[in-house]
Amino acid sequence: DGARAHTLNLKTAAGRRTEAAILKVAQKIVRDWPARSPDLSLIENAWARCEDYLWKHESWGDSAEFCAALERAWRASVTPEYCRNLFRSWEARRAECAESGGDRVRA
Repeated sequence: DGARAHTLNLKTAAGRRTEAAILKVAQKIVRDWPARSPDLSLIENAWARCEDYLWKHESWGDSAEFCAALERAWRASVTPEYCRNLFRSWEARRAECAESGGDRVRA
């Protein structure tokens, strides 16, 4: 997504140390993980599903009603089954995303 907090500055010692630590524990996972790959973010997928449900099934008139509608939408759309399927499909999405060079692969 390009957010500064989500990038490493390899010109600094801290950036190089962080990269080394990540590669030490997760080299297989991050080796071909493309930058700017929202398909791989589990929380981005969950929020997108929640937002879709919210706009299709809920309405609100003020901030308190919005908060209640958002909670209902989350509970209805981000179910334990959805989360399990999202976790199980991650490796396939990672491979697809790497193959496409980081372009969005899921609509």
